[in-house]
Amino acid sequence: MGKKLNFVLKVLFPFSSIKKSVSLIKKETFNSKDRWNEIRMMAKEIKNNIRHSESKNDSFNAVLSTSPYTRDQLISIFITKKNIILSGFYIFLLFIFVSLLTSFLLQNTFGVICSVVGGLMCIALNIAVLFQYQFRLWQLQVKRLSLEEQGSISDFIHENKRWFFLLLKFQKKAVE
Repeated sequence: MGKKLNFVLKVLFPFSSIKKSVSLIKKETFNSKDRWNEIRMMAKEIKNNIRHSESKNDSFNAVLSTSPYTRDQLISIFITKKNIILSGFYIFLLFIFVSLLTSFLLQNTFGVICSVVGGLMCIALNIAVLFQYQFRLWQLQVKRLSLEEQGSISDFIHENKRWFFLLLKFQKKAVE
């Protein structure tokens, strides 16, 4: 009987539970403030490092001489990675198309919205990764890396007017 009475009193007058909850909230708030302070300090440190860092602008041969791989091995690695990402990209596009078609046929507005949003995110992320690999492949193929050697992204886009379509092609071997 004493346990039941104690339970009923705790339910009707939950002061001990409220006190414990308040102390936990205070503790978590204090921990949260500490974490935010640490994040702010790290952000300041990163900003200072970026301001004081010297820009590296190494030549292609200097960078390649420090690499454990040869130029041909690197080209092969980037072609393989690009083709894997591109395969996944086309599979995702197929799934998105099927999902969109099914949603239209079932007249499911939420499904259509999810398919469109998911599709746009998938396309954007895959294009970003494909661009990175294609850009590195181009740098390896033309043997230019630094700004002085004209190996920047703007040089890549200027020299490859149809660079977007270049991203979407499977590549079998390196173009010399």
